[in-house]
Amino acid sequence: MWDPVAYALGFIDCDNISARCMLTIFALFATKTEASLLRMLKGSPDVYLSGPIRKYITDKGGRFHLRWGCREILYDKAANAETYVKGLAMSKATDKKVVQADAYVAACDVPGIKRLLPSSWREMKFFNNIYALVGVPVVTVQLRYNGWVTELQDLERSRSLF
Repeated sequence: MWDPVAYALGFIDCDNISARCMLTIFALFATKTEASLLRMLKGSPDVYLSGPIRKYITDKGGRFHLRWGCREILYDKAANAETYVKGLAMSKATDKKVVQADAYVAACDVPGIKRLLPSSWREMKFFNNIYALVGVPVVTVQLRYNGWVTELQDLERSRSLF
C-alpha cells in the first residue's frame, strides 16, 4: 500500500526507505493545509488524506498532541505479569505533561523508537526485534525558483499533465 506513496514522492520502495521520510512528509501535510498536491489525490492532502484520518480519530474521542515530544513511556506490570502503559511523559520547551489514554500510537523513525522504548522491554521478543532494524539515511533537497518547483498554479492544467 505504501510503495505507491513513496514512489509518488520520489523515494525508493518502502522496504529500503527510512520511515523518517514518510513521517516528515505526512507531518508536513498535517501542518500545512495547502501543501503541494499528491498526484494520487483530488486536492490538498489535508482535505483528502490526513484530514479524513484526523477526523475519524477525533470523532472517536482520540486526540493529537502535535509539537509535543514524548520523553518517556510510563509503564507498570499487572498482577498477571503483563506490562501495561500508564501514560506518556510529554514535553514542549519548558512545559511538561503526562498523557493517559486507552491506546497509544507512536510514529517514530528507527533511531527514535530505539531511544523511546524502555530497555526492560527488550525482554519481550516483539520489542527486541525492533533493535534489529536499520535506518536508511536520507537527504532531502528542496529547490526554489521563484516558487516551489513542483507547484503549478493552474490545477486543471496540472491534472492534464499526468
